[in-house]
Amino acid sequence: TVDAILDAMPVAHVGHIVDGFPVVTPTLQWRIGDRIYWHGSSASRMQKRATGAQVCVTVTLTDGMVLARSGLEHSVNFRSVMVFGRADLVEGAAAKTAHLK
Repeated sequence: TVDAILDAMPVAHVGHIVDGFPVVTPTLQWRIGDRIYWHGSSASRMQKRATGAQVCVTVTLTDGMVLARSGLEHSVNFRSVMVFGRADLVEGAAAKTAHLK
């Protein structure tokens, strides 16, 4: 179930800490085996701060909007995955090219 959700949705949100505050950054993700990769510029704050740190990656699939007669009864049907781990930088041109394919 987890793999199916990750494989179906490329948009992810990566949570990490910047200067003691939680920050969540949207990005693109993909899975190879049991690892999740995400795209980011080497100059980005996320890549600089998340490398080697604990992160949380979330992916959500919206299956449907549930509309009711009352606005208080509206809802959303969704499936989501929340993955925790340590972020490692992919280094080297060959490795980066291979993972981006």
